[in-house]
Amino acid sequence: MKIIAMTNKKGGVGKTTTALSTAAYFGQCGFSVLAIDMDAQGNFSQASGAKRDEAGKKAASFDAVLTTKGCYKAESFVKFCDAFGISVLTFTNVTGYATGANETKGIAIAAGKLAYAFAGATVPKVNVVVGKAYGSAYVTMNSKTLGADMEYAVEGAEIGTMDATLAAQIVYADELAGASDKDAELKAKAAEYQAKYNSAENAAKRGYVDAIIDADEMRAQIAYAFEMLCTKKEIRPSKKHGTV
Repeated sequence: MKIIAMTNKKGGVGKTTTALSTAAYFGQCGFSVLAIDMDAQGNFSQASGAKRDEAGKKAASFDAVLTTKGCYKAESFVKFCDAFGISVLTFTNVTGYATGANETKGIAIAAGKLAYAFAGATVPKVNVVVGKAYGSAYVTMNSKTLGADMEYAVEGAEIGTMDATLAAQIVYADELAGASDKDAELKAKAAEYQAKYNSAENAAKRGYVDAIIDADEMRAQIAYAFEMLCTKKEIRPSKKHGTV
């Protein structure tokens, strides 16, 4: 079986070492593996954290967001895998899309093409949420909604529509306006929203993830998933190709 792993430079809860060592582990076990380490230049997803120069000084900071350039590259990548029957493994840690003049012009089309590529791929697809997974950016990243065969969430992962603090400011706006200590009230409401809507447990109850796993069990769970999916076959309506 062939597996290609796509991951962020810093994979949130699971972290990069866990994600990339998982891909390396499959290679040692006789699987054909190509691990793609997403860099901080926007080639796929800007890494969450800081970029440092040769002297170790902080040169730039990045958020865990999808970029236009990254979406186009990932779209081509997924289509390549699907064309040659290569299974796709993704590690998700994304909070949204990159903003800016250049991004605004093309991010919607680029994200749509990436989502279409994942939805149209008929090879085995497994997704692991290792950090945060918010909104439509999460949906774009090989989610259950787009047809992922198996989806796991590492313990402590966050899955929802948006950050709990931002959501609390909207949902509980009236209560916050009348609070004597707005900061304390906001923290309390954010924690309430987090537990109720943004937890991995809530996502599992709703069917968005198949299981919540410990980071140490990631290798075994992914191996089980691909072993189960090795005979996967999809029967789809006969047509030449899509138009997206």
